[in-house]
Amino acid sequence: MMEHDDGFSFGIGAFETMLVHDGRCIMFVRHMDRLRGALESLGVGNRVDPRMLEDEVSDGHLDGRVLKVEVSERNVVLSDRPVPYSDGDYARGFRLRIPDVRRNESSPFTYMKSLQYGDSIMEKRKAKADGFDEPLFLNCRGEICEGATTNIFFSKGGRLYTPEKGCGLLPGTVRSYVMEKFGAEEGVFFPEDLRGFDGCFVTNSVLGIMPVASIDGVGFHDRSLCDGIRKTYLRDVEDGL
Repeated sequence: MMEHDDGFSFGIGAFETMLVHDGRCIMFVRHMDRLRGALESLGVGNRVDPRMLEDEVSDGHLDGRVLKVEVSERNVVLSDRPVPYSDGDYARGFRLRIPDVRRNESSPFTYMKSLQYGDSIMEKRKAKADGFDEPLFLNCRGEICEGATTNIFFSKGGRLYTPEKGCGLLPGTVRSYVMEKFGAEEGVFFPEDLRGFDGCFVTNSVLGIMPVASIDGVGFHDRSLCDGIRKTYLRDVEDGL
């Protein structure tokens, strides 16, 4: 039985979503570190024993599914769901659009995976209803920051670029992997900069590395860097990432 607390009343809580593979959660330590940090920032005293989650997936019955853990002061909720992405999505590439809703780069909730996720989910649903895969948010200064559930990377001339954290984004686990493994120049980018890039992809812990075909009609046709990074990522997952 779940108890009523500030998680229900005010969204004071945090969550993580993890892809389960071969009886383990991919990048489990990174996820647990981020969850712990968010709970500490929110002043939530409830803690999750990592061994409980490891035991939940160790027998392999959740392989290929997504495990979600939600934590508030009085509750820890586990749930799972299928992966919603297909081979066709990777072959086609995501279509993104920039919504009118802005990310608040001054809010501490922007930088943690808190239970206050309503604007992201609502805009993602609107984008899907209109034939897009993901909204790409700007912050209050008009700078590109992140997708509803993804971080974004651009490429040009074999080099990677990504919005800096201060633009207002949640630093994802796959984002940190890409930056550590391949390097990426962090900066401030605006919608008018999009035509200056050759390639684009988004990342998160469920889809991994997803090529982007277009943003508001601006196309990206060079997938060579994205494909190479995705190949390495999938190999590292098999090796126990």
